[in-house]
Amino acid sequence: MNAVDRPFRSVALPRLSAPGPDELRERHFEPGLPCVLAGLYDAPALASWMTSFVECRERVRCVVSRQPEIRLISDAERPDVLDAAAHPEVDEFFAELGLGEVWRRATESAGLPPLVEPGEFLYVFSATLPATLPFPPEPLGGELGELLYADPRPRQLLVNARGLLNRCHAHVHSYLLHQVHGRKRVRLFSPLDTARLVPNPDRRTAIEDFDRIDAARRPAVREATAYEGVLEPGDALYLPSYWWHEIRVDEPAISIGFHAPGGAARDAALALHEGIAAALAAAVARAPDPRVLAGIAATLFTAAARDVACDGVDATVEGLRYSYE
Repeated sequence: MNAVDRPFRSVALPRLSAPGPDELRERHFEPGLPCVLAGLYDAPALASWMTSFVECRERVRCVVSRQPEIRLISDAERPDVLDAAAHPEVDEFFAELGLGEVWRRATESAGLPPLVEPGEFLYVFSATLPATLPFPPEPLGGELGELLYADPRPRQLLVNARGLLNRCHAHVHSYLLHQVHGRKRVRLFSPLDTARLVPNPDRRTAIEDFDRIDAARRPAVREATAYEGVLEPGDALYLPSYWWHEIRVDEPAISIGFHAPGGAARDAALALHEGIAAALAAAVARAPDPRVLAGIAATLFTAAARDVACDGVDATVEGLRYSYE
C-alpha cells in the first residue's frame, strides 16, 4: 500500500505460496480468515488468456462513471449512457460494449470519444464471464484445484480503469478474487471492527476513503486493524463472509471472482443472515406501510451490529428487548 498516515493499526495480509488444501481449509476457510494465494498462475498462461480477452467481441453491460468511485446503487437508478445529457445529476450510466472495446476504453480512453464526458471512468462489475473465455487459464490439479474450483456458479468478470476506488463494503458470501492483469491494493477489516467503521445499512461504511480519514471525527477507527496487501497478476484473494474491504486500482486491471468453498464461519454467517431476512419478510407481510418498516429495520440492524461489536450479543439482545417491549 502507498505510505499514508493511518490512524488505525496496519498488518500485512498473509501470503501463501503453494499451500496444501488441508492448510488452506483449516487455517483460513473454516475460521473465515483472509489470505492471498500467491502465484497460482504463471505469466505465459495469463498472457494467452489476455490475448483472447482483448480479441473477444462478446458484449457485456458496463458502467460509465463521472467520478473514480464505485457506488452501490440499484440498476434501476442507472440510466442508459445514451440518456446522459438528460441526467446531469446522475454519476453512473449503463453501456453495452464488446469486451475488446471495454478494454480499449479502460486503457486508451484519451484517444477515444467519451461516452458521457471527458475524464470518465469505466468498469465492469460482476458480469458473468463469457463461456468463450474460460478461467482459470491453466487449472490447478489435485486436491487444491478441487477445493478452489468446487463452487459451480458462474465466474464473475471485473474490469477496472485506472483510478477507481471501491469504497469499503462487505459481502454476504465468501469470495475468491483472482487477479489476471494489473495490480489492486486491498485493505480488509474484520467483522469484529464493524462498530469502529461506521457502517451504513447498505453494507458500506460511512468512511469514504481510509487513506484520508479525519480521525478527530472518527475516533473509534483508531482501535481498528487493517489487513493490507497488493494483488499481483496470478494471485487470488480469499475474502471471507462479511469482511469489510476497500479496493484501489492504480492501473487498468482485470479480476475474475469465484464463490469460495464453504466453511464453518461462512455457514454461521449465512444462517444468521437468512434468519434476519426471514424475520424481516414476516414483519413486512404484517406492516401497514412496508417502506416505513424497511427504514426502521435498516436503523435497527445497523445499530444492533454496532452494539454487538461493542457490548456482546447477550447485552444487545437484552437492550433491544428493553427498548421495544
